[in-house]
Amino acid sequence: MTLFPVVFIPENENEGLLQANFSKYAYADKVARLLSVATSDDFQTSLLLRPSTKVPGLYAAHACTINNAQPNVRATRLSMACGLFRLRFYGNVVLWRTDFSTLSLSDVLTTCCVTPDLRKCVRQVLVVDHASPVPDVPMWLANAAKENYHDGAVLEKLAAAMIEEKPADEHSRGNSCDNSTVSETIRDQEDSENELLNATDSIEKLQDVPSLQTVTRHFVTNEPLCIHCRGPASVLCSDCRGVYFCTAPRSCRVLGWSHDCQCKTWELYISRRTGLSTFHLGPWSQILTSRPFQTSSTPYEKFLRELGVEETSQSWWRTEWDGWEGGTGRSARTVDVTTRETYISGLAPVTDIPPERAVTVDDTIRLTLLDRNEVGMLKLTSWREYYQLRDVRESSPIGLLLSFPLTLYYAIVMHGSVPCTVAHMLNRPLRIHVVGVEKELNFLDLFKEVSFLLPDDVAVELVFVVRKDMLPPSLSHMNNSFEIRLTNTLLLVLTMGTYGDSLDPNFDCGSGPPDMIMAFNAGLFAYESWRSVVTFLNLHPSVVGVFTDYNEYSGLHCASLGGASARESLRVNPFRQPRAMPVYSMNLPQMSNGFLYVFNEQKLE
Repeated sequence: MTLFPVVFIPENENEGLLQANFSKYAYADKVARLLSVATSDDFQTSLLLRPSTKVPGLYAAHACTINNAQPNVRATRLSMACGLFRLRFYGNVVLWRTDFSTLSLSDVLTTCCVTPDLRKCVRQVLVVDHASPVPDVPMWLANAAKENYHDGAVLEKLAAAMIEEKPADEHSRGNSCDNSTVSETIRDQEDSENELLNATDSIEKLQDVPSLQTVTRHFVTNEPLCIHCRGPASVLCSDCRGVYFCTAPRSCRVLGWSHDCQCKTWELYISRRTGLSTFHLGPWSQILTSRPFQTSSTPYEKFLRELGVEETSQSWWRTEWDGWEGGTGRSARTVDVTTRETYISGLAPVTDIPPERAVTVDDTIRLTLLDRNEVGMLKLTSWREYYQLRDVRESSPIGLLLSFPLTLYYAIVMHGSVPCTVAHMLNRPLRIHVVGVEKELNFLDLFKEVSFLLPDDVAVELVFVVRKDMLPPSLSHMNNSFEIRLTNTLLLVLTMGTYGDSLDPNFDCGSGPPDMIMAFNAGLFAYESWRSVVTFLNLHPSVVGVFTDYNEYSGLHCASLGGASARESLRVNPFRQPRAMPVYSMNLPQMSNGFLYVFNEQKLE
């Protein structure tokens, strides 16, 4: 007799998870009994992973009505690991997979009981028994968030097609098709907690509406917000100290019980603040990562003024005043891409700056531990090494601006060996498409530094893809592309459009398809347009994608869209901006280009 393996997750966390095997014919009655309901008509099934030709699906059975049922934290924690952030379970839950496929307790135990963060390094720290190695996450679960994300993209296209096919007169009568189910499925992955995935002190965000058309919404605040109701709050979670909740008489802490699913994980993230804030630079970096800078933008504005940088400054430093809104920011309105600036003028009033030339052999002598990668590129692993290489005193705050070109260089060195080798064999430049360009428009000439650090036999074509709505008024007359020769080996191409939508990456960006795709601070859940980038990388596994993010929580979930290997690649970026960024919806360590992860990683054999 064929047996049906299931895992039972009681609502009471004091009760252990159970594994059972039911016969196919008695399955429904036994599941109903576990769920404490009368018949199979009294429970429903939620899809955690759609079945495919390669992987059986994962389902969760739970009671149709919750009534007095308690939140099931462990089952909800599993749904978060699958990338389904809005799915909440109450009461007992039973898991099974299609086609009587194997489902063991060890497959889901750590995820249900410990953390939705599937990285082995995190699970090993959080598991109580540190002496025993944690079991590996099965690949079907490790890739569930990726599969669910791409399913959402397909559903979105289907819903959009349904709307387009609807006759106009039906809309005028108010009888438009009800696509709320489809929309809800899509937003299951992208609403609610996704505001946390992309939180900064001032956010401009595109959000779907029921018609699946996008509108612009602004989330701007200068005070902490409750994670549950988004109202003003000042009390941190007493356990992890990572999120804010309203105090009594409001019951936000109780209603926001889903935070319990990741409270211990956030406590671990918070514990890393000291390491993330350590740069071994001058006292200025210690000041800029101190508590006042974590909670308000005012101290940083004061620092800039003391540096001699005002809001009206015309140097590259102006982007630190309000460069976070791309073409809509005041700093970008004066950008003129036809005008070149030197390091001296662009970095003024700071005078302790790197030389505007390529690295020489004499420069490398300053570093006693300097290493190179497989294709001969200098492996810089810290700001201190960079400062020594470029003969800049550690008292200079230039790292605040150089985070972008140095992060790009680091991505090429760590993940570009195969693309560089292929480009060299084809006798053409390495093609890198930088997507989501915004504040980078303010200091285009600073990207010369990438060329200065690379070997002189490595040519790079750097394509900056700028959405039309991000272009400053001074660039409104620009054609689809504009070329800037920064150095003999670095060509910068500005291209206007939406990557994968109005622009075909294979034909419309630069001289050809990308070898690498790069995006800075790319909260992949923030804008709908990121779907096309993620989809392109999924369909082109030979293209390496490197992304940075502000904090570990956002980086984790965005990296999960690239699958298990991308999630495991998430790490601290050594060239993150050496200052803390204030963020008001949570208390996680947050820095520009703080974390880095890679899709489609390749190794030279």
